Parts: sequence; C-alpha cells; structure tokens
Amino acid sequence: MARTKNKTHEAALEKAKPAIEAYLIEEIEAEGLSDKHKLFCMEYIKNGFNGTKAAISAGYNENCAKETASYLLTHHNIRQYVDELKADLGKRIGISAEMIALEMAKIAFSNVKSILNDDGTLKPLSELNDAESACISSIETEELFDGRGRDRELVGYVKKIKLWNKQQSLSDLNVMLGYNKENSQNKTVVVNISHDGIQLQSDEI
Repeated sequence: MARTKNKTHEAALEKAKPAIEAYLIEEIEAEGLSDKHKLFCMEYIKNGFNGTKAAISAGYNENCAKETASYLLTHHNIRQYVDELKADLGKRIGISAEMIALEMAKIAFSNVKSILNDDGTLKPLSELNDAESACISSIETEELFDGRGRDRELVGYVKKIKLWNKQQSLSDLNVMLGYNKENSQNKTVVVNISHDGIQLQSDEI
C-alpha cells in the first residue's frame, strides 16, 4: 500500500513540475530576490551546498524541496547571490580560491613514499613539510602489551595511518579549475613540487 501511495505522489509531483518551475522563475523575474530567496541562498551555503536541505530550511514545501532547489539554482539571480555570499564569506575568514586549490593539489599530487622511511615506518611528523603532511587524514596509535593485569609490559606500538582520498581531490581540482569543460584543451596547469611545498598555476595557452 505504501509503494502505491509513493508512486502516486511521485506521479503527481512529476506532473506539477512545469507549474512549479514557472511559478518560481516568474516570481524571481517579477519581484527580484525576495527575503525567502535570500534565505534559501544563505541556507544553501550553511548546509554545505545541499539544495534540498536549504529549501526546507528556507520554508519551502518539504515534499518538493529537491525540485524547488533545482529550479531556484538554475536562475542567474540566485546563482549570482550565492556567489556573492561565498565571496563575502571567503573575505571575512581570509580564504581565497587559490588557497583552496593549493590545499587540494597537496592531496591530489601526494606520494605516500614521501611520508615513509625505507623500512615502511612513518617518518616523524616534524620531518614532514606541509605538502607531505597534508595528505594524512588521521593517525591512530595502539599500544601493544605482553602479559595481563599489573604484570603486563609495553612491548610496542601499532600505528594506523589514514590518507585523504587522492582520486577525489584530483576530480575536485579538475572541476574547480574548469578542465572538465569543453574548452579545457585550451588551458594548461603548472604544478611545481619541492620540499618547500606545492605551487599551482593555471594559464591559457
């Protein structure tokens, strides 16, 4: 019974999509951005760019929040206001797009050999530069004991190292720099890797 109800709701929602889209776009075109639109934009950033959560938080109908967010985010006024909010936030906390790209590049172009000794053990963190240590997500240290109770003795440690997702960083960097677009063949990226860190530069050919 529940499945039939869900299918009926989905069918009704699909049928109503054109009307929802037309209403939202006409509302923006006629009145500009309302307080509700601006609230949606702020909630969009607050919720980690999750449009569905943003629409619900802004007071739109929960049953069609995903569709509402999708339609709102296609409008240039909404996108422009979101970009303004992001730029303002970046200025206030002192973060630029270049800083983000450089941090992503540290992970994307990392090499696990740079953080390990020849015997496979982890190098002391004090010996790693910022670019090398940036690829490490977490380090867990487990103590190994021999014996039980009060008579047990510490005989060693086991360190578990978790690295950030290199493939995801490459993909995100690719999108951020615009290499996934049609004109990507007209651009080049220069990545300088040294002991001092990573320098990344994107140029038009």
